[in-house]
Amino acid sequence: MFATAAAITALCIVLVIAGRIVGLLQPLELLLYDAALRVRPPHPVDERVVVVTETEQDLRRYGHPLPDRVLAQAIARLAEAEARTIGIDKYRDVPVPPGGDELGSALGRHRQVIWIMKASTSKEEGVLPPAPLKGTLRAGFNDVVTDPGGVVRRGIIYLEDRNGDTLYSFPLLLAANYVGRADPMLDRAPEREGWVRVGKTTVPALESHDGGYAGVDAAGYQYLLDYRGMPGTFRRFTLGDLLEHRIDPAAIKGRMVLFGSSAESLGDDVQTPFGPRAGIGAQLPGVELQAQAASQMLRLALGESRPIAVLPGFWEMLVIAVWGMLGALLAWRTPGFLAFVAFLAVGASACLAAAVTAISLDWWFPPGAAVLSLLLCGGTAAGQRAIVERRLREGLMRIFSTHVSKEIADTLWRERATLLEKGRLRARQITATILFTDIRGFTPISERLGAANLFDWLNEYMDAMAASVTRHRGILQQYIGDGIMAVFGAPVVRSSRAEIAQDATNAVRCALDMGSEVERLNVGWERRGLPTIGIRAGINTGTVMSGSLGGADRLEYSVIGDTVNAASRLESFGGNDSIVASSCRVLISEMTRELVGSAFDVRCVGDVQLKGKAEKFRVYQVLGPAGHSGEIRPCDPYFHLPELGKTAAELDAKQKNALSHRGKALRRLIA
Repeated sequence: MFATAAAITALCIVLVIAGRIVGLLQPLELLLYDAALRVRPPHPVDERVVVVTETEQDLRRYGHPLPDRVLAQAIARLAEAEARTIGIDKYRDVPVPPGGDELGSALGRHRQVIWIMKASTSKEEGVLPPAPLKGTLRAGFNDVVTDPGGVVRRGIIYLEDRNGDTLYSFPLLLAANYVGRADPMLDRAPEREGWVRVGKTTVPALESHDGGYAGVDAAGYQYLLDYRGMPGTFRRFTLGDLLEHRIDPAAIKGRMVLFGSSAESLGDDVQTPFGPRAGIGAQLPGVELQAQAASQMLRLALGESRPIAVLPGFWEMLVIAVWGMLGALLAWRTPGFLAFVAFLAVGASACLAAAVTAISLDWWFPPGAAVLSLLLCGGTAAGQRAIVERRLREGLMRIFSTHVSKEIADTLWRERATLLEKGRLRARQITATILFTDIRGFTPISERLGAANLFDWLNEYMDAMAASVTRHRGILQQYIGDGIMAVFGAPVVRSSRAEIAQDATNAVRCALDMGSEVERLNVGWERRGLPTIGIRAGINTGTVMSGSLGGADRLEYSVIGDTVNAASRLESFGGNDSIVASSCRVLISEMTRELVGSAFDVRCVGDVQLKGKAEKFRVYQVLGPAGHSGEIRPCDPYFHLPELGKTAAELDAKQKNALSHRGKALRRLIA
């Protein structure tokens, strides 16, 4: 069973890993990544970055596209306010008169200006920067990488164009200019071949299967945007504010200023993970996205933050396997379905919380595959456990092919680990109380009724007796013709005298209840013209051997030992003549009487010689519950003979034959 469970769990883990590799889980992982970004602790907005935008009102006032003169004026205003770095997020590969010479002059004077361009790749045509900046490190590409659904989660540091030339990103060049570097500030990282350092920080290259991705296009040197400061925004002004001197120069001085469009009509917005609903990104002006990336490059260059790292593939697979095994372990070890579901929920929540904590520490831990592994392995293991337990329960019930109470059935199932061994009940020595009952004069009744009527009549009787055994927490061990054998205190070992005494009390109460049931049945049978009966009961308490007997196809629970034999002899003691007018006679042993204490009214029958016993056996007759009031009808008047001053147990064989019906009949035959 363990090998099968392990194999199924391993298969589920492999399926999850396969789904992760081929991309089935990518949408889920990206959804959870976005959620983790949204709920992580907030970070302050980078005050070193300012955004100036071209609004719809500016378009109406200054025209579209903006003339070169307006752009030159904007650069001049920012330079006058002592902006440390100026980034222009407007394509200008073709002059837009008037003002071409003014723009060229402004670009020549102000070396802190960085312009955008579009990289020329195998998939798209490029867009060149203004002519004075062609071929310089003052023009960087602003290309963005979009995931399925249009959300931007990745940035690019550099790439090769279709001619094989290396191009650097607009945000990287802005950060380099801000820290006073004339180069792209990229160096080889000592940690791994092919990685680069941006200023003081190593930035690992994002591969196609890193994080929650599965086979994405990882062209160029990509990294994960951290969107530090969102959902807040950078300090923003409009072009009109800038050109009309409505901006305090102190808000510009020493800062990185990006100029671009926020006019909706220009369609320059991008989707980000910070959407109003899961999976739907918030619209963010393209210049704001470039500002986010530039802020991140600046922090990396100065060593103020770390790039978002991902787990190596091996460790990610290990996490998936561990959570899968945890789900299977919970399924097999947790008692109760609701508790199992609760533990699964806690495990899944812990996994998601770990993902949020990880992203707060600049790690992307994809929780989707791990949670799915937990649920899938846990669910399949729970299903397997249900099948195994059903088979075990069926096996238990086959062994106990008798009526048992719900309490006993629950106990059997709860204790199954200690009771069962290789599909059989472990043989053990226990202390139990044995009850035997039998119908007086059954043979002539069977001859009178005939087969069909007999079984209907007998089954009615057996149903009532079995129900009585069940009510009193006994196990109906065996039907023996018209007789019944029940066991109280099995198969679970009783560990205290109080438990053993309770079993003995239950057995005696069961016998008395059987007598009441017989009286009830007799009333109905008499009305229907069926035979009425009386029964005998014998009860003994002691040590027995319990276990399962039989072959592989049929097993029965059985108890054997001298205690069982003595109970059977008690039931048959005195023969059919021992019952005259009562519905039931109950005889118990000395041990049973000691255990039941004063719970019942009893009468000592005496020390009797039971068949097959070398020593005499002290026997008691149960008259009823303690304090029994009203007329007491002895179950066997021959046990006390007032005319002789003796009990039947004290008579010798000759005296018994002289009194018994059988003896009298025999004498009549001889005469």
